[in-house]
Amino acid sequence: MNTKVKVDLTKETDAEALKKTIAGLAGMTGNAHYGDSPITIEQWKTDKDDFSAKLAKAFRGSSADKLAKTTAREILDSDYRAIGNYINSVSGGDKIIAESSKFQLCKEKETENPPDLEARNLSTSGSIVVISRAKPKGLIARLIQYSYTPDDASSYVLVSVTKKQRKELANLAVGKRIWIRVAVVVDEDSIQFSPAFSIIIT
Repeated sequence: MNTKVKVDLTKETDAEALKKTIAGLAGMTGNAHYGDSPITIEQWKTDKDDFSAKLAKAFRGSSADKLAKTTAREILDSDYRAIGNYINSVSGGDKIIAESSKFQLCKEKETENPPDLEARNLSTSGSIVVISRAKPKGLIARLIQYSYTPDDASSYVLVSVTKKQRKELANLAVGKRIWIRVAVVVDEDSIQFSPAFSIIIT
């Protein structure tokens, strides 16, 4: 559920694969976030240039030329996949670090807000407002928790205890997705949090 880059070029056209490789080379060359790539930039560029030359030759070339292009493309795809997997390992789901590679990002599955709950980014960077519209009788408090690692139940941090329907949260990590849970408490002996819903901090 964290930000990942796409690593598979096999369904792309030759032209699109070359375009994405060139973009990746631009993003990875001199990128301080990625210092130990499984394939060197020099080797990757060599493989890219080799594919580009064989692609041009295969356009009106012989069967041997087309076979050579296919082989070069397989190498290019393999390079891209290895480097993409390396990017996902190093970035750890951090959107800003992943984006710096110039690899295409995977579309993140958005989580549907539970009924009566919403989170919105504010104009101040790193700040959001959490809105809880429920108005039960005997309201004791609204508890708000958030986490950057939702698969770990113990990672949720209680950040607010309030009766207000709107609560602003600040100093959040820009570019990261956080998951939010809200409990509308009417009985202190029976506190239940909502399903987690998420938002990317801007």
